[in-house]
Amino acid sequence: MSIGEIINENHIQDKHTFYEKYYESCEKKSDKLTQTSNQVSLYRIITAAASGLMIFLWYRQKIPVFLVSAFGFGFAFLMLIRYHSILEDEQTYLKDFQSVLKDYLARFGDGWKGFPMDGARYLNDDILEARDLDLFGKSSLYQYICTASTIWGQDQLAFWLKLSGKGFAEGSASQIVHEIKSRQQAAAELAQKPEFCMEFETSARGLRDMEYDKSREIINKFFHALETENAFPLVCRILIRLFPLLTLTLLFSALLGIHRHMTMPLFFLLAFAQLVSAGLGFYRNNKELLRNNFSIVRRIFLRECCSKIRRIVGYVTDF
Repeated sequence: MSIGEIINENHIQDKHTFYEKYYESCEKKSDKLTQTSNQVSLYRIITAAASGLMIFLWYRQKIPVFLVSAFGFGFAFLMLIRYHSILEDEQTYLKDFQSVLKDYLARFGDGWKGFPMDGARYLNDDILEARDLDLFGKSSLYQYICTASTIWGQDQLAFWLKLSGKGFAEGSASQIVHEIKSRQQAAAELAQKPEFCMEFETSARGLRDMEYDKSREIINKFFHALETENAFPLVCRILIRLFPLLTLTLLFSALLGIHRHMTMPLFFLLAFAQLVSAGLGFYRNNKELLRNNFSIVRRIFLRECCSKIRRIVGYVTDF
């Protein structure tokens, strides 16, 4: 074995050790987050029960301290909801990060041959050499090197691998060589920044679970919405912020007995108006779904209403 081969083998071993230690660190952090999340869930149950008990005692005995305590426990409950949501986001990120690390470690052996994205859909009779050279399909070059999570990244890699000198104008060879060298330089630069690459890949990891056609449809609709001018009036944006605060103020006023005959009806009116606005916004943004599939629409509508409620809760916790 030559000196170069020994150095290269040691370098590969160092890389493998680096990713293994990173993975172990993520596992420990994930376990700690799970434990914290379980504790927060328990505290949420306790604060919710305590708030309900204080409201019951205030209703029976009309002692203000019980009502103040109920609001305190209720506020703590809302804060715990917010904190639990943050923990869930961190757990999701760590899960995706570990998935990325597993793929990195799999490339040191034969584990990469089980990757779901093998590029078989890019095989056709137009480029027969792609099959002969194992560019696409099971145990192919595409399956080994593809880290793309979006359909654009997957399509672009396939395009580069299928790119040949056929069909190019004479004198364009220098341009092709320049583009290839530029990509090689970019790859060499990114190879020196493994943490950045892993974080960047993790950010889009969730898109891998979608089917190719569905992912393309969603992304096309997203950019169509960006290209469509749909300016939201400033007054409406202000009202969106004020309505949740005003609604909760009316609710607290009614519970405290402040002009209950007026504040309670106004609370129900504003709450109903916000739910209707959420429904209209849902209908406006999902007209095609309304025509095609009612069950999907129903689930999206429920998510829209829940999102509205979470926005109110989030506003109160921010306030």
